[in-house]
Amino acid sequence: MSLSVFIVALSFYLLLKEALKTVEKDFSERITLVSEHIKNGMVSLMLEGKGSDFNHYLSAEAIGEIKTIRLIKDDGLIIGSSSAQERGQQFPLESLELKDIRNTVKEFKPSEGLFSIFIPLRNEMPCKRCHNDDKELRALLVIDISSANYKSTVAGLKRKAFLYFIALLVLAGSIMWVVAGLFDKPLKEILKVIEHVR
Repeated sequence: MSLSVFIVALSFYLLLKEALKTVEKDFSERITLVSEHIKNGMVSLMLEGKGSDFNHYLSAEAIGEIKTIRLIKDDGLIIGSSSAQERGQQFPLESLELKDIRNTVKEFKPSEGLFSIFIPLRNEMPCKRCHNDDKELRALLVIDISSANYKSTVAGLKRKAFLYFIALLVLAGSIMWVVAGLFDKPLKEILKVIEHVR
């Protein structure tokens, strides 16, 4: 019995682990697509010479799970944000210095319930038509996405797995009880007859 419980528990654990990996991968792919969409929109505005419209663009894109979008200069100055109160404020430089600005960095902040994505906007050839400098990094795009849906999906999966596990244990226990009832009594009677004959 205990071996059966262990096998069932291990199977459920492995299935749950795989399901959680799939949910995490799906969420990661979704936030990557969202961040690429926002980045491409920003770059398009700049290339069209509509840089003055980017605050309106950022505000329009900050809907649903997307909580805040910021455009930050390399000195930490927030030059654009979906939140009007943040514009012109200083972003904590120490958090920027921790980022590898050569790549997109995803960071989970459980206490704030956010995934933050740091996307470097490089000073590429088209940018240099308007910006006359040789900086490697033009700005940093920071997108905060709520992790509430991700957390509720994970919690739902764990809850369902636990309930299915309990239901399976109850079912297995019931089957064993019925089987024991069917075979245990006749076996005991046979053993009594054998003992009596002996």
